[in-house]
Amino acid sequence: MSNPDLPNRILIVDDEPNNISQLIAVLKQNFNTVIATSGQQALLRAVEEPSPDLVLLDINMPEMDGYEVCRRLRNLNGGCNIPVIFVSSRDSLDDRLAAYDAGADDFVVKPFSVEELRRKIDIVLRNAKVVADLKQSTNEAMSVAMTALSDVGAIGRILHFFRRMFGVKTLEECFPLIFDGLKEFGLHSVVQFRSLNRMLTRNSQGIEDPREAELLANFVAHGNRVTSFRTRTAINFAHVTLLIKNMPVDNPDNYGRLKDYLALIAEGIEERIRFLEVDIVFRQLVSQVRQVLREIDGQYRDQQASIMDAVGKLNHDMEQALAQVELTESQTRELLKIVGETHAKVQSTYGGQLPIGRRLEQILVQIKAVIPE
Repeated sequence: MSNPDLPNRILIVDDEPNNISQLIAVLKQNFNTVIATSGQQALLRAVEEPSPDLVLLDINMPEMDGYEVCRRLRNLNGGCNIPVIFVSSRDSLDDRLAAYDAGADDFVVKPFSVEELRRKIDIVLRNAKVVADLKQSTNEAMSVAMTALSDVGAIGRILHFFRRMFGVKTLEECFPLIFDGLKEFGLHSVVQFRSLNRMLTRNSQGIEDPREAELLANFVAHGNRVTSFRTRTAINFAHVTLLIKNMPVDNPDNYGRLKDYLALIAEGIEERIRFLEVDIVFRQLVSQVRQVLREIDGQYRDQQASIMDAVGKLNHDMEQALAQVELTESQTRELLKIVGETHAKVQSTYGGQLPIGRRLEQILVQIKAVIPE
């Protein structure tokens, strides 16, 4: 009664051997058949693997009638999807309505027409396939929708994480933000930064464990972007390594999505560390430039003061020398005039602030406005 080449499996439920033989004779060319001679046996057959594609059910049976069998079948896990055709000699309207109320898909009266039975079996099986296909399509659509919603939520958390990362100024400030962000995905992690000859390693508890630092160093030494070992996955970039200690390896879909998210997060952290590195170097250079400008400004002011002192001394010495030299009054006035004009010219040139001095002050003010000390 079982032929692997036949596509459908029909469960015949009847306590009369003659009825069973008659149904087998009609069905054996096109269907695999399974027999149950009682209601309890029918319920056991219904949950076997492979489960039947259709049940042909009699009403009059001892211990449990067909109505009760159908009602219980509908309450079984998966039983609600198995179509049922009642095949009975009871043909009153009440009998038919009772069958439909119990969960029947159709009703055939004994003695039955072979052609009618075959047609109704074909129709019920075809309808069941349509329903199954629709259910599968609905489940697939729901799965896609739920995955999309999950991805949207995850991307929202990642964007929020990046917004917070944009505000950090030091590597130490990055650690708690990263751990908080990964905890939103239920992940426990270890993070290592490598920047400007510094290597910092912290775990989710904020502790630097030398063993974890050594483990991450081994992952880095392999040179792979992603390294996985059991529930551990490490993602490497030039300046950062993320080690996740509890990846969901028993859920391949979730595992794959998380790896994609983590690669995106790690790349964002890498770019932020690069920026911080450039910012630190830039600030150091600006500090050096500021110091050099101050030194130049100081040297310029010292030279300016020295020139003014030298000119003043020259003027004083000239006046004393002229008092000791016998010159005519007109010669003395002419010589003093020349000295006075020269002193005035030097005073005009160096006594006030030169353009270069003003420019140095402006540069220092601009640097301070952009990058405070």
